[in-house]
Amino acid sequence: PSAVAETAKLSLTISGLPAGTTTAGVVTTATSTPSAVNFGTIPINTPWYSAHRISVTTNAIDGYRVLSYARQQLLNSYGTAINSVTGTNATPTSWVVGCQISAPGCMGYHTTDATLAGGSTRFSPLDSYAGLQTTPQEVMYSSIPANDVHDILYRVSVTNAQPAGTYETEIVYLAVPTY
Repeated sequence: PSAVAETAKLSLTISGLPAGTTTAGVVTTATSTPSAVNFGTIPINTPWYSAHRISVTTNAIDGYRVLSYARQQLLNSYGTAINSVTGTNATPTSWVVGCQISAPGCMGYHTTDATLAGGSTRFSPLDSYAGLQTTPQEVMYSSIPANDVHDILYRVSVTNAQPAGTYETEIVYLAVPTY
């Protein structure tokens, strides 16, 4: 008899979520699509939430990692940014700590994958946020073949000191299998 090798496979699916979806202890206030998170008009001094649902299926023996990064900070057409929270992917912070009181606005993300590489539980608290970074950062992980689904929650808030405008960036997701 001859042996048949299984073909390597990895599937990454990004789904949008409607406003009103409960995830990571909050209810989303803005609808997302697989290719966009549109916060719309953000009320002053009110946290606004949206999320992407990420599904990964792989038969990779040593699992996978999903990394994400922003091509730039959240900028308007004049180059003005909505500041990222001070927490990083390596050391996320609570919103109150990461969004400084003097900031005119803040932007951050949270992953619902509570255990990342090396057993890190840095995102296990629901109120743990990292600022946008322009280098790939881990947002999902498994050390074994998996069929996983997690949400990446985006939170933004502004004060009346944040200049009005349409703020944009691109978020890139990378799935990396480990065979």
